[in-house]
Amino acid sequence: MTQSTQDQQQVLQRRAIYTVLQEWLNEDKLLEALLVFEEHHQGKPSIAMHDYLTRIGHLFEQKMDTKLIRRRLMEVLVRRSNDLAPDPLPLLQKARANAGIDLFDVQPNQNQLALHGLISELMRNIPIAQRKQLHERLARQLKQRFVNGSYDRLAQYLISDNPLFLASFDDTALRDFFTVIYVACCEILGPVKADQWFGIAVQQLRDHDAAAGDRINRYL
Repeated sequence: MTQSTQDQQQVLQRRAIYTVLQEWLNEDKLLEALLVFEEHHQGKPSIAMHDYLTRIGHLFEQKMDTKLIRRRLMEVLVRRSNDLAPDPLPLLQKARANAGIDLFDVQPNQNQLALHGLISELMRNIPIAQRKQLHERLARQLKQRFVNGSYDRLAQYLISDNPLFLASFDDTALRDFFTVIYVACCEILGPVKADQWFGIAVQQLRDHDAAAGDRINRYL
C-alpha cells in the first residue's frame, strides 16, 4: 500500500467514525473518541475495530452496543465518500490546541514514562465492569484538583493512554494526579483490593525495569 493510499484510508476511517459516533456521543466525547483513534488505531484494518470500541466504551452514557456500532461502521465504510461527514481533522487540531499542548513538540522524560508504565498497568487490570465507574469518578475528582488546560490534558491522557499528555506537568502535579487515581481506585474497588493491585503493579514494574521502579518512588 502506497503512502497516498494509506493517507486516503486513514481519512476514510476517520470520517466513518465521525459519521457513526455522532449518533451516540456529544461533541466533547466525540472528539475524545477521535483522539483515541488518531493516537492508537489509525491505519489499522477497518475490520479490526474491537479493541478501539473497547477503549472508548466508557464514553457512552449507557452500555455500548458494540455489535451495532461495528455493523454501522462497516456499512458506512463501503459508502461513497459524499455520503460521509466531512473529515473532522480540523476539529481535532483545534481540540489539541485548546488543550495547550503540541503532541509533536513535547516529549515526556524518563520519570514521566515510568509513571505512565505504572498507570497503564493499573488501568489494564481494572475489570471492564468497573472501568467506566472508575473513569467517571476520576473525571469528577480531577475537575476538583486541576483546572482548564491541566484538566483537559489529564483527561485526554486517561482516554488515550498516551504519555505525551504528561510531559508538561512537574513532579508535584503528577504526584497529585497519582493520588487522585489511588483514591478513586479505593472508592471503586475497596481499599484492600486497591492496595493489593497497586502493590502488585509496583512490584511488577520494579521486577521488569529496576530503573523505572526507582523513578516512580518520587510519585508514591
